[in-house]
Amino acid sequence: MFYRKPRSGEDWRGRKIQGIGHDGSGASKVEVIQRLSEMLQETGYWIESSHAMRAVLKKRSLPAVTDVDLLRKLFKDPDLRMVDRDTYVRQLPSGNTITETVFGYPVLK
Repeated sequence: MFYRKPRSGEDWRGRKIQGIGHDGSGASKVEVIQRLSEMLQETGYWIESSHAMRAVLKKRSLPAVTDVDLLRKLFKDPDLRMVDRDTYVRQLPSGNTITETVFGYPVLK
């Protein structure tokens, strides 16, 4: 599992989980999801996810961020819009749009 700390100009503290890896075995997948679940219970750890990973995290009832104001500040995107209770659409600096969910407990500065 790897994560990053805030970059210059980002208004949050903590660790944003960027990716996970496993050896393909069932035991390895279970272990990495268990460790990810534990990390996401800690203040300051969070992940932005979509598709299959979002489904896995929702199935485990992990905390999803539903506060649109927090999400707009987290990503510095006043145009971020919710599409349902915990899923949003936002535009990346590249101009592409993404539909994702934040799980965990991000902390703003």
